[in-house]
Amino acid sequence: MKTYVILQLCLLVIFSGGMGCETLSTVMAKSGIEFRIQIETKEVDKEAVVEQAIRITQNKLNLIKLKGEALKDPKNSNSFIVRIYSSENLERSKKFLFSTYELELRKVVSPPNPSPVQTFPTAETAKQIAKGDQEVFSYFERFDSKEQFVIVDKDVIVNGEGIRDAQAVSRTGSKDDYMISFSLKPQAAVTFGDWTGKNIGNYLAVVLDNKVQSIAYIKSQIFDSGEITGRFSKQEAEDIAMSLKSGYLPATMKIVEEKQFGN
Repeated sequence: MKTYVILQLCLLVIFSGGMGCETLSTVMAKSGIEFRIQIETKEVDKEAVVEQAIRITQNKLNLIKLKGEALKDPKNSNSFIVRIYSSENLERSKKFLFSTYELELRKVVSPPNPSPVQTFPTAETAKQIAKGDQEVFSYFERFDSKEQFVIVDKDVIVNGEGIRDAQAVSRTGSKDDYMISFSLKPQAAVTFGDWTGKNIGNYLAVVLDNKVQSIAYIKSQIFDSGEITGRFSKQEAEDIAMSLKSGYLPATMKIVEEKQFGN
């Protein structure tokens, strides 16, 4: 009888144009984990960024088919609430949901190819040379574990808002040797094509969360695609690719409260 009533309710909601049965079962769930997420951003309109964070987090929940919901925080306009109705692989889910993976393509300050890209042994050394419109980021060579530093322009050519699609791709077949290939939306592709056409021979940095993941020199004009090379595991590459597809957020997210609710 109870099952019959719930089925009737599901059908009634679906045919009345409301939420689906899966969403309804989520709402009826009695217990789970609740997170309060603080948003930190330099944007002036913080409320809009929080709303964007809620949409992106819900996209991520749907993408990995995790039962949960992202909601406004009634107590604080600079944070939001995420409720998860499953405890399976929770640590990976937390990292995926609350990492923003801010992608930026920037010009490297360096003599052009065929000269090797200019790197510095310490951040202090690089900062002594960097100008006011430039920044210093850390950089690891793919086959060298030693940290180096490079100078990049502050001006961002294209950021994660221009991403149309992203995929994790195996380089050699090894589970610890993955990269992320991405394609750009039409307007971002025009911008990127214009920049690469004017900068053949110069070096381009792929920056992820303020760290240079890879550097390449521009051999020819490029319009709508690129790669993030590095020492990514299959899981890391898949999570970054899914996050890039979920939407761009000009902010960082911080868990300020984590608690169980319900039974």
